Amino acid sequence: MNVSDILYRGRVDGYTSFVKNITVIIQALCLVLILFQPTAFAARIDSPMDCYNDEVVDQAKILTREQRDKLEVKIKEVERKQKVRMGVNIIKKLPDGTEISTYAHKILDERYSDASNGEILLLVDMENRKWYIATSKKMKNKITDGKGIDKLKESFLSDLSNGKYMDSFTAFTEGVDKQLSGDEEEKDSNPDRYNKIYAAVAGILAFAIAVISTVLLVDCMGNVAAAKEANDYLKKDSVDITNQKDTFVGMTVVRVKKSSSSSGSSSSGGGGGGGSF
Repeated sequence: MNVSDILYRGRVDGYTSFVKNITVIIQALCLVLILFQPTAFAARIDSPMDCYNDEVVDQAKILTREQRDKLEVKIKEVERKQKVRMGVNIIKKLPDGTEISTYAHKILDERYSDASNGEILLLVDMENRKWYIATSKKMKNKITDGKGIDKLKESFLSDLSNGKYMDSFTAFTEGVDKQLSGDEEEKDSNPDRYNKIYAAVAGILAFAIAVISTVLLVDCMGNVAAAKEANDYLKKDSVDITNQKDTFVGMTVVRVKKSSSSSGSSSSGGGGGGGSF
């Protein structure tokens, strides 16, 4: 073997070793990507605000795929009919240090705020067994805090507590549709619209009752004819007033601070309500 053969074989062996090294590096990189892909995917799906554009978000996996698809179809029918946005979001647990009402309004404002007639969201926290209905400002005028939210709660809470999740979310969707459709049995009127009317009627009735009562009492009390002069009520020479003056003793003033009430409304003027199950 001459020198040129030795040099040629050395070059071939070096090239082969280089290719092998590159192949090993590429295989290692592929293995790393395969191992970390599920973790990255899970983190992306479980991050607080991802994938919330859908009508139904089930991070807790309590619905089957068939149930989720069926519920989405029903919600979309109500959305088209009422020109609203509606969502049912089921999460494993709330982010640390976050109130469910705050989190629900955050999702509603950022992901469901593009409908002409308002938005509504049902958020369910499976770890803490809590639920909250968040409504936008427009929706709050149709489904009010208190009476409106209570009617929705009556429709779905029992099934939610008993683990009948599909029935519960279906009942919630139907309850929203009924209230927005103006069903006489489900329609909820805003009490603020009639406060002034109720106050005026109550004031008139109270004034009328007071006048009638006063007249009747005066008529019943009088059993002696009125005297012509004030002195006629006094027995002659029985009273001798020699000096008179007014003495101001004092005055006590008591000031009481008015209590202020807080509401569950969001900063954008929305409302809602929630509880446990």
